[in-house]
Amino acid sequence: MSTETTQIEKREWTSSMIKSTSYNWAESTLSVKFNNDVEYTYENVDSSEYESFTNAESQGKHFISSIRNQKTYRKND
Repeated sequence: MSTETTQIEKREWTSSMIKSTSYNWAESTLSVKFNNDVEYTYENVDSSEYESFTNAESQGKHFISSIRNQKTYRKND
């Protein structure tokens, strides 16, 4: 997938924790919608961190260990 033409990559997940994500390549932000439909946006998630997340065996475990408490975030309304 070319990141030059696609600014935002949206993905659905089969996870006990995460319903879907949207990654903004230009802004290095990751929006995570949890299975309870609450959504947060995490800042300063660089492309290599995002690719590690998408390639992880468990997106939930990777999110908890590498993103959740390491990144500035805000709750989306």
